[in-house]
Amino acid sequence: MVCVLAVLVNDWPALSRLTAEESALYQGLGNDTYGPAVRLEQELISWDWALERLHPAAG
Repeated sequence: MVCVLAVLVNDWPALSRLTAEESALYQGLGNDTYGPAVRLEQELISWDWALERLHPAAG
């Protein structure tokens, strides 16, 4: 199942804060510029998990 959400930048206040490059990417994803149904995905990680790995690296 594919779910498509079409939102114009002016219709959703959060999108109005995108840079010109981010807005172009968002629009390109929405109109299949990069291929059919290409999505941008973001992983959710906990701060505890990230900080445990960053602190040793900061040394």
